[in-house]
Amino acid sequence: MARRVEIAFAVPRDQAFDFLVHPHNRTRWQSSLREVGAVQPLPPQVGTRWSERAVGGVVSQMSLTVVERPRTWAETGTSRGITMDLSLSFADAPDGCLVAAEVSFRARGPWRVVAPVAALLFPVAIRSDLARAARLLSAG
Repeated sequence: MARRVEIAFAVPRDQAFDFLVHPHNRTRWQSSLREVGAVQPLPPQVGTRWSERAVGGVVSQMSLTVVERPRTWAETGTSRGITMDLSLSFADAPDGCLVAAEVSFRARGPWRVVAPVAALLFPVAIRSDLARAARLLSAG
């Protein structure tokens, strides 16, 4: 089941897109993320891959699957037996843009019990993280 969250940004959508799509910016706006490594190739494009280390030492292997500047980007991340598919879409708004995030989780083996919990927690976490990104961009 996919979950969707929308956050208003007080900047143009191309500026929000460029900031959010770049893996090296992730530690600035994702609260659970501690480190991003081995981003290749740059600039971000379909096929760009990297690793992420989150709170608790959880490491995920990430890849961009869609990059359509400044309308949408999507990524897939895998850690242990869980795969997360995240897409962000960007729409013009009177005072900037509206960023919509949608996520779905897949799991195999014993991780199947974790995926529904992750899907329930996603809206709270991504809303907070995107709000942080919006504040960072508004502050310049």
